[in-house]
Amino acid sequence: MNKFTFKKLLLIITLAFSSSVLTAQDVTEENQQNERFKSHMYVTGELGGTSLSGEVNKIKPGFNGNLGLGLQFDKYFGLNANIGYGTLRGEMKDVFSIKEGNYVEGDINLTISLIDLIGGYKADRLVTLTPHIGIGHIQYRTKIEKADGQAAAIGYNNHDGNNVRGNGFGQRVIAATIPVGLQLGFNINSKWNIYLDYTAKFADSDRIDCFPAGKHNDWISNLNIGARYSIKRSAAKSADGYDDNEYCNYWYFTVDGGANYLFGDNKAWKGRDVKGNANIGVGYAFHNFMTVFGKIGYGSYKGEKDNFFAINEADYISTTVNFGIDLMNAFNYKEDRKFGLTPHIGFGAIQYRVTTVKGGNTFRYGYDKGNANIKGNGLQDRRVVAEVPMGLELTYRMNKRIDLFFDGTVSYCNTDLLDGVASGKHDDWMARANAGVRFKLNTSCERKAKKDALMEKMTPQIIQCSCPKKTDTVYVPVDKVDVREKMAHQNYTDVMFPVSKSEKINNQVNKNAIARSAYDLEEGYVISSIIVEGYASPEGSEENNQKLAEDRANVAAEFVKDELGDKIGDAGIEVVANGGDWEGLYRAIEGSEIKDKDNIVEQLKNASDRRATLNNLVAKYPEIKNLFSQLRRAGVTINTEMK
Repeated sequence: MNKFTFKKLLLIITLAFSSSVLTAQDVTEENQQNERFKSHMYVTGELGGTSLSGEVNKIKPGFNGNLGLGLQFDKYFGLNANIGYGTLRGEMKDVFSIKEGNYVEGDINLTISLIDLIGGYKADRLVTLTPHIGIGHIQYRTKIEKADGQAAAIGYNNHDGNNVRGNGFGQRVIAATIPVGLQLGFNINSKWNIYLDYTAKFADSDRIDCFPAGKHNDWISNLNIGARYSIKRSAAKSADGYDDNEYCNYWYFTVDGGANYLFGDNKAWKGRDVKGNANIGVGYAFHNFMTVFGKIGYGSYKGEKDNFFAINEADYISTTVNFGIDLMNAFNYKEDRKFGLTPHIGFGAIQYRVTTVKGGNTFRYGYDKGNANIKGNGLQDRRVVAEVPMGLELTYRMNKRIDLFFDGTVSYCNTDLLDGVASGKHDDWMARANAGVRFKLNTSCERKAKKDALMEKMTPQIIQCSCPKKTDTVYVPVDKVDVREKMAHQNYTDVMFPVSKSEKINNQVNKNAIARSAYDLEEGYVISSIIVEGYASPEGSEENNQKLAEDRANVAAEFVKDELGDKIGDAGIEVVANGGDWEGLYRAIEGSEIKDKDNIVEQLKNASDRRATLNNLVAKYPEIKNLFSQLRRAGVTINTEMK
């Protein structure tokens, strides 16, 4: 039998996903558009029809509905999770017909904004085309009537001899799924999107139709109409293409251990069968709330079913790669947040060996020697199968370097032999409840280095070297002839702000700028005066720019006070609001490599309505938008003199 296995399908998916990521990188590097992207959470709801592709040859449509929660964290890529319910219909002519069937399901998916990926991101795009792929599970129950009048059932909560019970809700039978689909959407506005979605779900079971022929696994297909509503949007990306947020990006190590329990053909929830496990891991946290981590672990397990079988000994080695999202920071990021809640999902392999006694006979799987033993291809001849871990981590952040966490993970394993008994009813699951500690390799959240470098080079006026401002000759009486030279310095720096904001300046770049501009205080100079001038990039309205400039000047003045403290003395700080920085824009354009830059400056200077002219020029020369970020600033002049 040439069976299309779960492992083969996962391998194909991995290769396809790798290709799409590489393609996205190439397109991103070549396409330097500066459309503003806003990462956001969203909720979805959809209704439609369901069809079952199993042994049935006469498909009858059923009904399904889903609710979802998603995160569009990138221009091209996003994640969403769904839960749903549906009905099952169909028949195989002259063999059986489904009299009753339904399912509940849950999955998590990667989404790809295909049109944006190929044609470049546009914030106001009306039509979207979004392929998606994921992993999840289905819990189903089905009743059929065979052509000879006999009945059969699976997944019901009764002890009827014709019924096969499972371990899911209401004794439903559980199977892993891989949903693959395509969504065609229409953006009504920035909040609402309506869409048509087709999804086909491969199920790791041949029994959803309650008729296991052994020819192939079953599929469930949905064709739904739905709506998506955006519930949160973070700050827009600035014209330089980078987020205005600061990011917590760091590597870390983990150590955890705890309880381990097998869900196979054994009797569920038997306390004495709880065993232990331990894991070590390495991970990378990025974008404030996302993490990718790998784990390797070892565990043991037990299990038995009265008057049927008992596991004498069993252990395993597990290796996985996982992706997680801290939900609390995804909705509202705070650097000093103490608690985190992180769902995660991954893929890997489990290498196991088990000795089981059944009917007075001993069966061994995955050992390197012994009688009645079936060897595998893993370490010491362990048997190797695919593993899909899904879990939830609760985190307590003790300090900037150490986190404590509690993690509950349930792993689907692509085998029915973890317990040494192949009943054919369902594949086995491994559950773990662990406590652990995370060691972070850095102790602070810092702005991305790439943006740091950009801000350091943002304008030739970022800092002017300290130089003599004037020399005063002081005359004293002749009997006390003494000529003194009084030196004074004037130092200038820019404090940079995000787009449309007058806060979030307390970062290392701005701190370093103030420190450099006041460095001669260490050489015996004192501050004589400080002038803080606020500016805004000129594309906004005059009223708004004036308000932004005033707010920025005041915020920057407070920032200078905090940084210099008592060094200011009696000098005081003069605050000036200059509105839109047209002169700065002229200088920036003249110093750029924009085509026709001299003509652009000439048009702006001679325009009766500079703002309208600027908007027209930006449409023709989009590179101008790249210059706006260096104009969102407060200029700080620190005058010093020798004591």
